[in-house]
Amino acid sequence: MGQFSNDMKKLVVDLTKYLGNPCVLTKVVKGVYDPLTGVTPPASTQTIHTYSAPASLMSETFGRDGENTNLDGFNSESVLIPYFAGVDKGWLFDGQNIISIAPIKTQGDIVAYNISIGRKE
Repeated sequence: MGQFSNDMKKLVVDLTKYLGNPCVLTKVVKGVYDPLTGVTPPASTQTIHTYSAPASLMSETFGRDGENTNLDGFNSESVLIPYFAGVDKGWLFDGQNIISIAPIKTQGDIVAYNISIGRKE
């Protein structure tokens, strides 16, 4: 990884900490039943405490010809978070589902993610 990418990662962390809000990323991995032992291990949880910066709040469109129903339950929010290895749609953002995740790159290295949170489709 180039020095520019390292500097950009630090800049993203510093800016989201200064301008953003604290958030928690959580990944719960359920134990898989082992038929040989008859045991299912307990679920494990990975938690990352970080910061996020809101990008936009949008209302999804539904109905004929894309007429907007303005249902609050179908809102999703676009948020910028710093890069963390392994973060994907299986994670939760402050307890909410991550609908989509798009990497933001410099010099081919991921420095941040733009995620949409809300109800999974």
